[in-house]
Amino acid sequence: MGQLDIRQKALKLTANSMYGCLGFSSSRFYAQAIAALITRTGRETLLKTKDIAEEKLGFNVVYGDTDSIMINTGTSQLKDALEMGKKLKLEVNVLYKCLEIEIDGVFKSLLLLKKKKYAALKVENFGTPDEKIVQELKGLDMVRRDWCPLSKRVGNFVLSEILSGKQREEIVMALNDFLSKVGKDMRDNVIQLIEYIITKQLTKSPSEYSDIRSLPHVAVALRQKNTLGKSDTDLVGHFVQYIICNETEINPTANAADSKTPQKQQIYQSDKAYHPDELLQSKGKLTLDCDWYIT
Repeated sequence: MGQLDIRQKALKLTANSMYGCLGFSSSRFYAQAIAALITRTGRETLLKTKDIAEEKLGFNVVYGDTDSIMINTGTSQLKDALEMGKKLKLEVNVLYKCLEIEIDGVFKSLLLLKKKKYAALKVENFGTPDEKIVQELKGLDMVRRDWCPLSKRVGNFVLSEILSGKQREEIVMALNDFLSKVGKDMRDNVIQLIEYIITKQLTKSPSEYSDIRSLPHVAVALRQKNTLGKSDTDLVGHFVQYIICNETEINPTANAADSKTPQKQQIYQSDKAYHPDELLQSKGKLTLDCDWYIT
């Protein structure tokens, strides 16, 4: 089975690479008409499959993308859901000689946010003694590195509750209690600093970025570069940690005459981003921007 899996991945990689060459104007294999034909054929096949599912079999198609469709079976019985999948498979596969549709997975529950973004409870090894339910995340922010651990923890709890299968009222109560507690813990300063750290990678030298004000990790890297005495090239590929902070007022008793016509200054996220060490060494001049994190 391992050899077959390696072979199918190799074929997929080769086919995708060939399609890329056909659509790339500087490639020696450039043929835009053939590249367009490939995408059109794929789109027509997907739409034909959708029509068979809805018009011929009366199924409810809830999502489709590139080479797959998802059907809301309307049943909580795994056996009945699989039977519906087999019916669709037979109807579609009879139309093609070199193309087959297969049941790729069964979801117990699904939270579909947008294209290529969903969370689900997936039934694995269905019909075997090893059958189990696992959580599957695709394209969601909480699996990204550039969100702080606290955000990921909250997101995972919210998802687990939504997908739990509990009654709606029970889920709402659980989320309300959890989020209220997290908000209180944040304001009471009982959550560790490491939970607020955001990590983002520099894909090029800091000086090569054009709009630094909208890129907090670049602003922090430039400060750190001067502090650590590193060159731009040393920082390429470097993972930058930062925390969003507020600056405490340096001179709260300033002359009232100076503030008669206050200038409203735009504050960028990069202006509030600091390395964790900068916050720890600020001697109270910097404080965590709790409101920003709560928002």
